[in-house]
Amino acid sequence: AKASLRYGSDLVGTTIGFPAPLAKTGAEARALRLDVEIGGNDAPPRVALALGPDFRVLAEIAGGERNFRAEAQLGPAQSVDLPVRGLRVRGRTPAADLPAWTTWILSTLAPGEGDPVLADLDVGIGEGAVAERLTLARKAGDWELGLEGERALGTVRFDSANAAVIAQFERLHVPEYSAGGGGEFRLSPRLLPTVHVYVGDLRIGPARLGQARLEAFPDAEGLRIGLLEARSPDLEVRARGQWLATGGAGESRFNIRFSSENLGRMLAGLGYAGLIDGGQTFADIEASWAGAPYGFALDRVNGTMDVSVGQGRFLDVDPGAGRIFGLLSLRELPRRLTLDFRDLFQSGMSFDRIEGRFQLADGNAWTEGLTVRSPAADILIIGRTGLASRDYDQQVMVSPHVTGVLPVIGGLAAGPVGAAAGFLAQGMAQSADDIERSSRVHYSVVGSWEKPVVARLMPVDPRAPSKKEDAG
Repeated sequence: AKASLRYGSDLVGTTIGFPAPLAKTGAEARALRLDVEIGGNDAPPRVALALGPDFRVLAEIAGGERNFRAEAQLGPAQSVDLPVRGLRVRGRTPAADLPAWTTWILSTLAPGEGDPVLADLDVGIGEGAVAERLTLARKAGDWELGLEGERALGTVRFDSANAAVIAQFERLHVPEYSAGGGGEFRLSPRLLPTVHVYVGDLRIGPARLGQARLEAFPDAEGLRIGLLEARSPDLEVRARGQWLATGGAGESRFNIRFSSENLGRMLAGLGYAGLIDGGQTFADIEASWAGAPYGFALDRVNGTMDVSVGQGRFLDVDPGAGRIFGLLSLRELPRRLTLDFRDLFQSGMSFDRIEGRFQLADGNAWTEGLTVRSPAADILIIGRTGLASRDYDQQVMVSPHVTGVLPVIGGLAAGPVGAAAGFLAQGMAQSADDIERSSRVHYSVVGSWEKPVVARLMPVDPRAPSKKEDAG
């Protein structure tokens, strides 16, 4: 005897928790059709499922949770080619949450889970994805995940004999991390074995980081990152740290050093060209943040950042850069100084050194002594930059020299994953003859990055008697 069952629904009120394109909210309607055939000539039960017009599954179930063979198709219908066992995935989809699906694939292949659900996979993904084609198959007994596309070309091999993941990419261009923005890897450090990664051309958002290596090893606390480095002709990043398994996505703790022989070229490599010329640079960050290492961003970090820049020159910066860079506005402060030193202003001036330390906490960068030294003046910046709230609350003191140029301020870049920009300044000029007898100039900078309020404060004469002295 042969029996069949057909079921249909619009799935209103049902949530599908798989990543896009299968994801569905409870309020959304999506047609579901399920056909089940049982019995007849000892044939195994067959299940045909269609979810909307672009996803379907045909399966034969021989009994047992994993004793089945099935094919899932995305996009237009194709002829069915069932594997010997497990799930084959084929087809093409215009939009897919690639990081989330990669996380799911890793979890299905994790050791200790018995035979994996997946048999093989070959899926094309629409334009704009990190990889335009994703494949998965067994090679020489090990699983190999392939990513192909304009932004990614490489393989991830799961070495079962050595309990390791070995990734090799000719190129890997990924967007900047955006917390809560979707498309996130949802991994736990407990899930990962030993990891070896090499990338020939790594880019994160606008940052061109060049060759990159990662060596990580599981330990009792989670995952220890013994080496994380990236090198390009204009920038070197080296980091060591831990990804602690402390609930949820855990916590990351790292020591990071950025170095470059030329700050201007380093900033250009990080996506911000035309700001500074020259400037040998070192920046050391001791930082911790909630979540995975690839969730690094200065507005999420707690810790310290020490910066040191050698001799260089500020270029004439587009005011719009102040929205990205800036412990001080690159638009309003120069305008104020132009009013104060109208006959002395010119751009593109040199500096001898920039040095300072920042405390990073709760989305803010605090400094009590960022100094800019030049032949014309010394500049001291104290106060807060809101990296998350995008605002300022600072004071700036300018001490002119007898000769030279008056430079203005540096900045702190709130940047990418696994990779961050440093600091910046823009120059002004002055005539030594006109300011030889002038005192220190004191400014306040408050308000949003887009519209800060820069005001000149009244100077304090150190020779004037204090109020207590007046009272006495």
